[in-house]
Amino acid sequence: MLTDTVTHQPFLFPAGDAQRQRALVRPLTLADTLRPERAHHVAIVQKPYLDLILSGEKTIEARLSKCRLPPFGCVRVSDIVALKQSSGPFRAVVRVGHIETFELNSSEDVQRLRDGHNSKICGTDAFWASKRSAKYATLMWIDRVVPTDHGPELVRTRGSRQAWFVLKNPLKNTPSSPIARIGDANAPDETPRKRGLIRARRA
Repeated sequence: MLTDTVTHQPFLFPAGDAQRQRALVRPLTLADTLRPERAHHVAIVQKPYLDLILSGEKTIEARLSKCRLPPFGCVRVSDIVALKQSSGPFRAVVRVGHIETFELNSSEDVQRLRDGHNSKICGTDAFWASKRSAKYATLMWIDRVVPTDHGPELVRTRGSRQAWFVLKNPLKNTPSSPIARIGDANAPDETPRKRGLIRARRA
């Protein structure tokens, strides 16, 4: 069974609060700007999932892998992620509102993740079938979405399948940029610690 090693605080948006979550999927005009310690990332996302994020139906971005690859251990609450469509343009910038990380021991553990969270992950049968052998999982709750067609220039090796990038330089924050519009409302004042490692153990 999946065993939690930390005491969880309530999520920013309780399960079932779909109306409130969908209300956030719009350009924001908040005047708050980024704190310098917040990390910035780029995620490559397939078009169907991007459409679901922009519509407000998909509110958890899940990354599962066989190795400790980003974003596992690299993302914190309030980090900013630019979403780029696979073989396409940038589509949105989002802010991470809550994180859970897992170590998985079996395909049964992967199935438990699916059973518990797929209503917000919106993963297809093909997605979950491809993740049966995953050993590490990162679930990121999205609490701000700003549509945009702008993003950083990425240098990718031809044929590379890398789908997550931790940026060395922050995304530019100008008054008209999606970074300024994503705002800082409801974000904690301090840099939050990682949500804690949730280890998957056999029952």
